[in-house]
Order: sequence, then C-alpha cells, then structure tokens
Amino acid sequence: MSYLFGAKKYLKKAVMVLQKILPKTIFDKFYSAMFPKYKTFVRKCYGAKSLGYRLSGNSKALKMVKDIQNIMPYTLVGIGGLEATYRLSKMVNEKGIKGSFVELGVARGGCAALMAGIAFEQGDLNRQMWLFDSFEGLPDPTQDDYQSGEDGTGDHVRPLSRGECLGTLEEVKDLFLNKCRFPEDKVFFVKGWFQDTLPLKGKEVGDIAVLRIDGDWYESTKCCLEQLYDRVVSGGAVIIDDYQSCYGCKKAVDEFLLHRDLDVDISLDGRGGCFFIKSDQIAKNEGNAI
Repeated sequence: MSYLFGAKKYLKKAVMVLQKILPKTIFDKFYSAMFPKYKTFVRKCYGAKSLGYRLSGNSKALKMVKDIQNIMPYTLVGIGGLEATYRLSKMVNEKGIKGSFVELGVARGGCAALMAGIAFEQGDLNRQMWLFDSFEGLPDPTQDDYQSGEDGTGDHVRPLSRGECLGTLEEVKDLFLNKCRFPEDKVFFVKGWFQDTLPLKGKEVGDIAVLRIDGDWYESTKCCLEQLYDRVVSGGAVIIDDYQSCYGCKKAVDEFLLHRDLDVDISLDGRGGCFFIKSDQIAKNEGNAI
C-alpha cells in the first residue's frame, strides 16, 4: 500500500496549496465536494489488497480488509489506524484478555463498529462496548494544542475547529443497532464532554481490554488517560489516534507517562497514531534499581 500513502502525501500538499490561494468559501465548497470522492478512491484502492490475500490463501488478512472496507464510509480514521485497531482488538481476543472495548471520540462510529465486531466474536469473554463522545463535534482547542512557532494545531490538511469530526448520536446508533445489529444490551452510548461524563460513567466501565482515545486535543486526551488508564488490564491495548498528528495530544500523552513514571514501548501506526500494550509495570526508577 506504499503507493497509496505516497499518493495521499502529494494530494495533501496540493490541497494545502489550494487552501492558501483560494478564498475560504470557495475552498470549503471544493473540499466538501471532493472529500467524499477521495474517501471512495481510498476505499477502492485498499480493497485491491484483498486480491493478493485471496491468491495467497491468507483468509485472516482477507477478512481484515473486508471488515475495514465495510466500515470505511463511516470513519475518518486512516488505514494504518484501522489496521492497528483491528489487530490489537483481535490480539486481546486471542489471548483471552477480559474487559470492555472503549472508544473515546467516536465521530460517525466506523472505527468503534470495527472494534465492536471483534468484541462480540467470542461470547465467552462477555464484552461490553462503550462509546464516549460529545456527538457535537470537537470542542475548541486550548493554548496547549499549539506549538511554539506554529499557527496550526498539528499535521492537518486544514485547520480543525469547533464542531469538526461530527457524528450525531442518532446516526451512530443507527450504524450499531440497525446496520450492524450489535446486541443492544452490550453497547453503551455516553453523550457529553469527557470532563463531564468520565468522572461519573467511567466507574461503570469496569476493566478495559482495549482503550482507544481519539480526542485530538490536549485537554480531551489528558482527561481520558487520567480517568480510564488505570482500568486497562495487564495485556490490554492503549491506542492514541492523534499522537503524531495533533501537538496537544502528544503533549498530553508524554506528560501523563512522565508524571506516572511509566516506561512503555510505543509503536506508531504509520498515519499519525500510536499504541502500546499495558503491562504490570513498576515505575522506571524502581525498575532500574532492581
């Protein structure tokens, strides 16, 4: 898929040039018209991977491509992020790691649906799927989301503003309960800003096997980690969607790990996100003393 990532890089540069030379109203109309076409193009290109897997008889990889293709119309997450989420969710299933699957920052629900499809594959694990979102789009960024000498908040095609990445509660429920037909008693939708909902509802989540944070901003990411990280079980996966693409997100993660004195092996997904596996960790200073 290197050709696709290369094409995306040049397309991004072209869009950024257009943004600089076109009036905002014209650029916004152009972007709104072209983005769905671009997503369709990416989905078709990604589907080409299935041919190779079919010829090689790799049924597991073929299923991954098909499952990801099915949810791509409902997500803004890139291919690298979707594949990482898929593989990590599969991994905790295969290892029998118990706990809920949780996504914070759901947007239109596609990535969460990918997780839920895996969560409910093994009934003996009795998983729950938790979806936290304002369902009003992004809040405003704060000063912590900007980097010194930079005008924007990260590596974006265009600036992210309040209300971006919007998915309504109604459309996400329709995806989960009508289109995907996931068990209604196992799916929990929590509407509201993280700082308002997590102190109350976070306690109800219980153990977490996969924690996926897609809040973009510093305060959102910080709140998610502070409220839910301790609920992730040993061997569970922590996924940070915007680690390399949003300055504030990376700052929040790095500060959290430093403050907790946690030494984790961070892996990058190749499109802006990262992930790591939680272990029964002791503080770095204690570990060095042993």
